Amino acid sequence: MLNLLYTCGQCKDLIFDSCTSVVIDSTLTPGTVYYWFLEDGRGKIFKGNSTPDGYYRLWINLNQVPKGLFDKATGPLKLTFALDAKGEQPVQVPMGYDTYDCLTLNFA
Repeated sequence: MLNLLYTCGQCKDLIFDSCTSVVIDSTLTPGTVYYWFLEDGRGKIFKGNSTPDGYYRLWINLNQVPKGLFDKATGPLKLTFALDAKGEQPVQVPMGYDTYDCLTLNFA
């Protein structure tokens, strides 16, 4: 089967308002539990899981991360996904016609 998605093999930069939940609009499969891993600039990793809704939106709510993590002062966060809690089954993130290994979250 022809794969129309281009695999970028890199991170896609996204910008969010500080102190808000992060909503990822992609075509991750609704109803599937995805484990997410957020890595800050010092290498500290925060973990959780979310399930995309019927509109292909995956939410990482403020109550799932330490207070102040989603803030400009924290700096960029690297976000990756997997199908397992250990991250041994990584998932690429489809967005539009491209797929990415990770997302870089920046806060304004």
